[in-house]
Amino acid sequence: MRAAVIKGSLIFSLAILFLFSIINTNTFAQERTGKYTIVIHGGAGTISKNLPDSVKQAYTDALEHALAIGKDILAQGGKSIDAVEAVIQYFETDPKFNAGIGAVFTSEGKHEL
Repeated sequence: MRAAVIKGSLIFSLAILFLFSIINTNTFAQERTGKYTIVIHGGAGTISKNLPDSVKQAYTDALEHALAIGKDILAQGGKSIDAVEAVIQYFETDPKFNAGIGAVFTSEGKHEL
């Protein structure tokens, strides 16, 4: 009885593996239309409304630059993982952002990740 169960399970497993092997791998891939979406996040915290316009513009310029980094990679046919890594590395080296550095204090004075 036990051998029959093992044999049945083995046949079922092989059948599933066979089905996966004949499925076209592009079935689940994103269609290449040349369109893509990039979402960025420069880290935790807030930007005070009282900052001078020049400082606010510096943040906006940096965010636009981060988007351009990702967009350029994708527009040239690069992989999404390469675009993500390049944008993260940019944020990690720009002192205006705390991405990759850690948490900031919450309103309760605690760190949350």
